[in-house]
Amino acid sequence: MNTAMRSFSIVITAGVMGLAAGCASERAFVSVGYVLEPSQGLPRGMKAVAVLDAKVNEADDQAWSARARDSIQGLILDARNRLGADIEVADRRDLGDIFEEDDLAAAGVTPAAATTGTGGQVMSIQGIIKTDIDVHTDVRQGKAQTIDGVDWGNSRHSGGGRIHTREIDTVSRNITVKTTFRLLDRTTNKDWITYSPTPYSHHDKTDGFFLLGSSQTEAELQPRDQIIGEAVNRGVREFIAQILPCEVRCELAVESSGNQDCRMGVQMLRADDYSGALRYFKAAMAADGNDHLATYGAGVAAEAAGNFEQALQYYRRACGMNAGKRYQEAKERLSRHLPHIRRTGTS
Repeated sequence: MNTAMRSFSIVITAGVMGLAAGCASERAFVSVGYVLEPSQGLPRGMKAVAVLDAKVNEADDQAWSARARDSIQGLILDARNRLGADIEVADRRDLGDIFEEDDLAAAGVTPAAATTGTGGQVMSIQGIIKTDIDVHTDVRQGKAQTIDGVDWGNSRHSGGGRIHTREIDTVSRNITVKTTFRLLDRTTNKDWITYSPTPYSHHDKTDGFFLLGSSQTEAELQPRDQIIGEAVNRGVREFIAQILPCEVRCELAVESSGNQDCRMGVQMLRADDYSGALRYFKAAMAADGNDHLATYGAGVAAEAAGNFEQALQYYRRACGMNAGKRYQEAKERLSRHLPHIRRTGTS
């Protein structure tokens, strides 16, 4: 490598090292959780429900028909076995295929009906849960320029090297997942509840790196199935929380600012010392009233300690300082859930 090219490499390396040094910070990942009491509950007398396969609009997503059903059934069983709900669930896979779904919903038959001709055994199913999953994906191809290298051959005469660039392929993708859940009350043949969470939108794209980049395809992006799964699971939990007790768990990432007290607060979070973390975050906030990282960290520490009202205040303050997505999500989640959080000692 000639001297000029070696100097170019040194400059790049030094720049990357400088960026890394400037970004050094403490980080912690904190798991918070609570149980939500149902906002609406079940109809009076409803003790057993059946969960039908979800209807999915895209042929490639048919696997979610069964996955969504299993997810709903799992949360119903969890509500019954751990959270005190008086409810039974009939496994849709144990029901025969001899009736149309409306007949299944009305009768709740067992596979024995197919062989005995008795018309099936009534399972006293009072409720039917139906799900619709609508997925739309928009993928667009693009172009970007990347630097392949620098020709320093004529630098002594021209005063600089010649930059060589190359065109590479990029991909931009938008995925929108809309879910709708219905609980049909068989005693009235009317929907007890229809719930449609806010559609889940995901945008990502390949980076098209400016230096020595290469063409990329959708395969380099987050797996589509993973994105749909996150959206469906979120919708299922929100729906179940309307009718049954439901546990919510979140993994929250906290990062320190340049303040030493803020860094200590993050370290305390890693040690599960939430009261100690809160003291350090408060000290950082006293030193800098605009330290949104410390303010958000205080919210996470308060929530992990079960002080939900205080946590929401900190989340709101952090949003006022910075429009970060994680701040907004924490504020909106806790604002929505706070009236329904089960407090210790309640059932």
